Parts: sequence; C-alpha cells; structure tokens
Amino acid sequence: MYRVTVLVCGALLLATSMRPQQASPPRLLAECPRETRACVRMLLHATDLPSIRKSQTSEDSIGYSVLRLAVPARQGGEAVRQLDVTVRAFTGGMQCSVFGQATVAVIGFSEANEPILLTTGGPLVVENRALTVGCEDCLRVAGTTTKYRSPSWDLMLTGHRSTAFAFLDSGEPVLRTQDGCVVMTGRFRFLLNASCVAQLSSSLKPDVETGACT
Repeated sequence: MYRVTVLVCGALLLATSMRPQQASPPRLLAECPRETRACVRMLLHATDLPSIRKSQTSEDSIGYSVLRLAVPARQGGEAVRQLDVTVRAFTGGMQCSVFGQATVAVIGFSEANEPILLTTGGPLVVENRALTVGCEDCLRVAGTTTKYRSPSWDLMLTGHRSTAFAFLDSGEPVLRTQDGCVVMTGRFRFLLNASCVAQLSSSLKPDVETGACT
C-alpha cells in the first residue's frame, strides 16, 4: 500500500510539473530602449480605464502599482484581438493621468492614428483609443492653428524640454536628441545630426504648450 501511494503521488507530481506554464502578459516599456532611436517616451492615458483594467496590485513601498489591462490590439500582421498587458504606474502621488503617473515608449502611429507601443513582447498597436499617449494638441506651428502631438501636457513627466522641438522643411515635427532627431509622424524615424540640421525649417517655429502637474 505504501509503495502504491508513493507511485501515485510521484505520478501526480510529474504530471503537474509537465503542465505548460502560463506566460506572463507583456509589459509596456516605460522608457525607450537605448538601441531604439526612433522612439519617444510619452505620458500614458486611457479613455475608460475601468473598462480595460482587469486587476491592480497594492502600492509598493515607493508608491508604484502594477495594472493588468485587457486592450484591443494587434501585433505584426495579426488581426485585432483582446490582449492582456501590464503597466507599472506611480499611483502614490499626483494624478497626472488616469494612471496617476505612467509613461510608455512610443515608436509611431498606425494609418488610423493608433499608437504603436513597445512592450517586452515586441511592438503593439492599440486599437479603438483604448490607450492614448501624449498631448494631442500641445505642439503647434507658431502663428498658425496647425497642431501636433507632444509627449505630455507636462513635459517634466517625460523628461523633455520645450526647446527640443522643431520642424523640418517638410512641416513634420521633430524632437531633437543629443545625436540627431526623431521625426514624430507616422512610424517614427530617426535622422542623424547632419541630416536633421540640413532639413530643419528656419520659418516654422514651434509653440509648445506645457503645464505642471501639481
């Protein structure tokens, strides 16, 4: 009887260990990887957070929580489907968006103007405005009503300065970096300094609206 019990228990343990482990959902990257130059860190927001939030952890010792979201999205050439992602947000302080304070690495926008976000599982296109990024009309061509997206309505939240923005002769907005600039239209692209400077417009001046999350 003892031998049979041991064999049965051993078989159960073996079967349990052979079960496929459920993969963790991809995490939205809060900052752009160093090797991804055509990328801009932006403030993360949601049109209706309660409708996409599946769970949220308690705040840790420094005020951060991890939220699990279910969003309509697609990866690569896949069709749109409901995907789970996680985001780490600072929820123990000022409410600068519905997440409190959370940023995400953005590498562009789809033809339908949906954000393309970097995750630990690769780029993700979020559909139906389930997640939005940046400030849609905080960057303007001075003296006109032409508006573009900036990384945040409070640039301090994303680590940018208003002096880093410019326009190319083509009218496209760019974010200057140490070694070039990121062209912030469509799928973002990166220009090295020489190419960026050669294309900068002398007539189109940026007018950047930025506030303070207090």
